[in-house]
Amino acid sequence: NNRPVTPTPPVGSLAPAERRKPGRPPIPVGRIVDAALQIIDEGGMDALSMRSLAKHLNSSTATLYRHFPTREALARSVIDRVLGEVDVDPDNYRFLEWRPACEKIAAGTFEAFRRHRQAALLLADHSPVGPNAAAVRERTLAVLMDGGLSAAVAARSGAMIGHLILGFAIQLGGEPRA
Repeated sequence: NNRPVTPTPPVGSLAPAERRKPGRPPIPVGRIVDAALQIIDEGGMDALSMRSLAKHLNSSTATLYRHFPTREALARSVIDRVLGEVDVDPDNYRFLEWRPACEKIAAGTFEAFRRHRQAALLLADHSPVGPNAAAVRERTLAVLMDGGLSAAVAARSGAMIGHLILGFAIQLGGEPRA
C-alpha cells in the first residue's frame, strides 16, 4: 500500500465552512442581518424568529445558528447594522466646529433609528456593541475632545448624549410612521 496518507486534521481545527456537509451554500452574515432588519422593519421584533428568518432566506435555522447562537446575538448585530448607517467619516467632520459636529453625529444616529423604528425598540434590552457602535462612540468622543473637553469629560458627555438619543429612539419605536 504505497498511497499517500492524508492526515486527518484535529477536531475543531477546520473553519466552519470546511466542516459543512455538502448542500446549500453558506449565507453571508451581512445578508442574514439585512434580512432580519427587513423583517423587524415590516413586522416588529415579534415577527423575527430564527424560523421566520430562515424561511425569508430560503434556508434552515441550523444555517442561522452557525452565525448567531441566540436571537439576542442576532438582535445585537441588527442594532450594529443600523448604526452602520451613521456617517462617521472623519473627512465629513473636518471643517465643522465641535457643536455642529456633535449635532451631526447625534442627528445621524437618531435618523438611523427613525428609519428603523422597530429596531430602535431593541435598544431597551440590548446595549449597542460591535464595530459600528464603536465607530459612532469614537467619532462622538473625537468631536467632543476636539471641542476642548478632557477625555474623561468627553466620555461622560458622550455617554449622556448617546443615552438621550437612544431614549428618544426607543420612544419612536412605539409610534406609527408619519
